[in-house]
Amino acid sequence: MRLAAILFAALLVAGPPALAKEESKIKTDLEVVTLGGGAPPRGSVRVKLQGSEATFHLRVKRLAASTEYVVTADGVEQTRFTTNSKGDANEKIDLHVVSMGTLAPFDPRGKLVGVALETAPGTNVLEAVVSGASEPPRTKVKEWTDLAPDAGAPGAAGDARFDQRPNGNRRFVVKASGLTPNTPYEVHVDSNLIGTLMTNGGGAGKAHFEAKKNGKSKGKKKQALGVDPRGLPVEVFDPLDLATPVLSGPMLAQIDGISACAPSQTLVTLTNEPGVLGTGTAEFEVEDDCDRSFEVELDDVTPATYDVFVGGADVGDLVAVDIGSGGDGTLAFDTDPDAPGEQLLDFDPRGQTLEVRLQSDGSLVMSGVVP
Repeated sequence: MRLAAILFAALLVAGPPALAKEESKIKTDLEVVTLGGGAPPRGSVRVKLQGSEATFHLRVKRLAASTEYVVTADGVEQTRFTTNSKGDANEKIDLHVVSMGTLAPFDPRGKLVGVALETAPGTNVLEAVVSGASEPPRTKVKEWTDLAPDAGAPGAAGDARFDQRPNGNRRFVVKASGLTPNTPYEVHVDSNLIGTLMTNGGGAGKAHFEAKKNGKSKGKKKQALGVDPRGLPVEVFDPLDLATPVLSGPMLAQIDGISACAPSQTLVTLTNEPGVLGTGTAEFEVEDDCDRSFEVELDDVTPATYDVFVGGADVGDLVAVDIGSGGDGTLAFDTDPDAPGEQLLDFDPRGQTLEVRLQSDGSLVMSGVVP
């Protein structure tokens, strides 16, 4: 009884094993792009993604007084604000609210955030990459995320954490438990080996990497950090099996509704006008990283160029190329276009009427409603 009481008390003190929080905190200055008369404008951005909190805090000074400005991320408008009589503004935005009902959630991480006059969109007055390559000096970053175990290692658990101080020093730590005891596991970032994680007799371990401005590292157990892991895949491998990682995940905190979404896919078959041959479909997809894509595809139609209308607006040309049995073609959009031929999805097709018209005479060929 006494031993049990002691063990129970120890558990109360120690608590359950700590789990990583999906957490991201960023602080950066905005850099001046265009100068007017007088003192140059100033600005800063703070981002906090933690639990149910997802905020984007923008502060600007010495802009044009009582004037409307547009905030963009990689050129896509996200929100607007109006300065006071001094040209200052202090805006704290709930990213969940801004993202709700919009085409794609506003996740500023890794994006070029710009502030431009409403009357001169695209010409930024202030801008900065928010946590990523080409970010301003003195950017402060904390990124913390869980790593998922492979099906072959169900007892494994781990997390990865990246910290960058305003002085430029960086720290990257990978922790793991539930692994084989006394084993040197390999740590990979973006498919490249960067160091080892040595487990103890209990199957737990930590790999600590550092990159310091002065080139010096404290402690013999700290390994050199020669890569910026932000946004890249992190993998932990058993040295006896380098085909499948025991733990893996992106070095990016996964925030529900911002960078982690329930994937979904909706497909609608378009209705042909009388006498029209071939078939047409439209597909809208939400990916697990919250990116959206929209694709219109025509098969075995008359080879020609077609105008695609969504909600009455012409969104692009679809070229159906003759493949022998008829014309085939695709018009593809994505909120993060990275494939050949993809265009930026800057409109919301959901609930809209879609029409495919022959460009040569404007005649309606197919139509339908996107769910």
